[in-house]
Amino acid sequence: MSEVPHAAPFPRAWVIRALQLETAPDEGADAAAGSALDALAVAAASEPAPDAALLTAYTQRLHRVRLSSPMVGHALSRLLARLVAQPGDAVAAAQSVRSEIQAERQALINHAEPVFRPGLRLLTLGDHPLVRTLLLKFADRLEAVVVSEGRPTSDGVRLASALAEMALPARLITEAQLALELRSTGMALAAAERVLPNGDVVARVGTALLAQLCAAYRVPLFIAAPQAVWVEERDPLAHFAVEQRSPTAVLPVRVPGVEVSNAPFDLTPGSLVAGYLAETGIIRREG
Repeated sequence: MSEVPHAAPFPRAWVIRALQLETAPDEGADAAAGSALDALAVAAASEPAPDAALLTAYTQRLHRVRLSSPMVGHALSRLLARLVAQPGDAVAAAQSVRSEIQAERQALINHAEPVFRPGLRLLTLGDHPLVRTLLLKFADRLEAVVVSEGRPTSDGVRLASALAEMALPARLITEAQLALELRSTGMALAAAERVLPNGDVVARVGTALLAQLCAAYRVPLFIAAPQAVWVEERDPLAHFAVEQRSPTAVLPVRVPGVEVSNAPFDLTPGSLVAGYLAETGIIRREG
């Protein structure tokens, strides 16, 4: 999304909404995309009606909330194109984009069915909305789900609790126990934040370690990867760089002399991925 200059400043309400999104607690790409769509729709419905240049500039402002996520940029670009081409009911347009994304997500789930064979013991890391949806969809085929905690946000606890509420056997472990659990695991599942042109996967930190252990124990690792998260070579996101988030999530009270790292994502080589679950079907690695 290239920069488009705008002559006038954004209305105050728009700025406040963007700042609220930026200062909100970290949320997944799906939730961030939904929040950004709402903000853009409200801005487009303003009176007097904003012109295309102002809407484009504001779209870029909203995208900066999660600049590293192609999912957010993809959703915003879809809505912007619709608002510019056919000005009108912005809220309805945003809902239409949501419906399209949901339909694509459902297609991915349908195509993923073959990998969820009956009696499967599956391992996953942390909590991702798409992974959770897949687990609940095929719960009747799963013997058990092992959830590795995605610290420091304790999202693994949330996923394990949700699975237990659905009467699905869930086992919660720390990352240090991954090698022990993989000995009796039939498949591992994770979700991509983005997939680079060479097939490498940017995902929740810990995924690269999981992939290496899966390779060592010959456990297939599948990556849920909607087409929206695949980036092209010319995209700035085609190159991975380590991102850092607030150190207080790891160490709430500063300890003098202790440097804290809180990287949310790591890079998994595509060569360690057994297949990508996408809307068009299961994309298998060649060789």
